[in-house]
Amino acid sequence: MHVNFERPELIKRVLIFAMIYEGAPNWAAVDGVVTLTQPSGPEIEVRLDSPNNGARICAIAMLQSTGQGVTVQRLVEYVNGSQSDLDRQYGWGMQWQAGRK
Repeated sequence: MHVNFERPELIKRVLIFAMIYEGAPNWAAVDGVVTLTQPSGPEIEVRLDSPNNGARICAIAMLQSTGQGVTVQRLVEYVNGSQSDLDRQYGWGMQWQAGRK
């Protein structure tokens, strides 16, 4: 994924997250790694290695515009639940609908 911050004033924040695939017992079994590369500054490597069997989502990092540039905050917070639970945790305020059958 590439996030273009050429015009940082147009973007407030971006939450980078991952969802574990169905059937995997936990993040440690998947042994995932996410690498964030910045134009200036060091690479940020995040190991997804929680042994918690209930966490299906991991909030990896928050990119926030300062108007002059971008800050990167490493999160690595595992969430038990769905994308709507992640939304509530970070206060995005999205409208979620129940799945259609």
